[in-house]
Amino acid sequence: MRYLPLCLLLALTPLFAEPPIINAAYVDEHFDSLTDAELDQMRELKIILASRSFGLNLKDGLNALKKEDPRYDIMDGYQLWNVFRAAGDPTIIPPDAFDEHRFVHFLATPHPQTKRIGQFEQVLREPPHEFAKKADVAVLFYAQAKGDPFQQYADFVDGLARDYPDLTVIYVTSGFMGPSKAEGNAQAAEFNEKVRQRYGGKAVIYDLGALLSADHRDGNFIAPEHTNDPADVHPNSYAGELIMGKGFLLALRESLKYGNATDMDTISAQKKSVETLPASHPEMQAVRRILDANGLTQKRVEDATYVTNGHITQLYLQEDGVVEITDDIGQLTRLEVLHCYGDPQQGYPLLKKISPKIGQCQQLRELVLTDNELQNLPDSLMSVPVKQLSVGGNPLSQISPEMRAWIIAHDPKSGLK
Repeated sequence: MRYLPLCLLLALTPLFAEPPIINAAYVDEHFDSLTDAELDQMRELKIILASRSFGLNLKDGLNALKKEDPRYDIMDGYQLWNVFRAAGDPTIIPPDAFDEHRFVHFLATPHPQTKRIGQFEQVLREPPHEFAKKADVAVLFYAQAKGDPFQQYADFVDGLARDYPDLTVIYVTSGFMGPSKAEGNAQAAEFNEKVRQRYGGKAVIYDLGALLSADHRDGNFIAPEHTNDPADVHPNSYAGELIMGKGFLLALRESLKYGNATDMDTISAQKKSVETLPASHPEMQAVRRILDANGLTQKRVEDATYVTNGHITQLYLQEDGVVEITDDIGQLTRLEVLHCYGDPQQGYPLLKKISPKIGQCQQLRELVLTDNELQNLPDSLMSVPVKQLSVGGNPLSQISPEMRAWIIAHDPKSGLK
């Protein structure tokens, strides 16, 4: 690791000071204290980040800082890999990535959320990558902490701190989404409190949840000024991305001063098993056909689904080039959550068609389809008891008057009138 010079550390670190929590108040108070010498040190660091789309918001925030003032630029040598699109295979990242790049970022498999830990562990620990021996800083992001992943997270970061003392771990709380995502936000808040209790005062915490919620100003959800997302998901406003970037720079500085949390007592708990279904199960086969119809033949069904009580209850097809949700969707009669939002900036094909068979998903309560190329939605969707609907960013020019009224009633951010 490239530590800051001892004389600089002594000047920067108050005697007996505890590692700080990087929240919104800390950013407001301390960001302007970053020195050129510290920023020069950051530009020399080799950083590896595993995330989903909140990591892309961080990237945009760091680039925004760079545009505001070139002295904040740490993005020289940044490179992104989409492991999720590569069927969850982290070996698409070249083993010599750090020979060419200083900031290695990969988009992990979203669900189950513990999947990204396995992918991160693989490139950090296993040959031919063994990035834990090459990188200076390792960071893992959760947008929301679904399924209580704290024990797996703690085992992961504690193991890194134990086995690779020269690798600095940045401890991160989960992000928040908008008020419509109350259930997920509640789970994120629980995860965040566990992170603070375990690592607070022992290591620097990049408190993503506090940053995005403006220190919980209105509760456990993203502050309105930090998002423009009609789906109520991403911190994609300029202010949201900027505070993420500022907080990250401060977390880098402070983490290099204080190091890892290696002196805490270990937590003993059984890891929760992830429920699965055999590939021959009709619902697994239905998702397989949806993926294959969209050319995603190498993607694993397990990486796009969440199983509860023997049925697929959640399906995640977002940002992956899905153009059509085929008739097979009608086989998922216990489906509760379907995400298939797009991201035009990534350059993948966008969703254009949804089968009327979606009307058979009579337990579907959350449907996120923002930022695609949908001109129409099947009228059968109106029979589904959706409680959370997000369809903004689509050219819905061919919908029936009844469908228009239904969308307006269920999605106030759709942009329809």
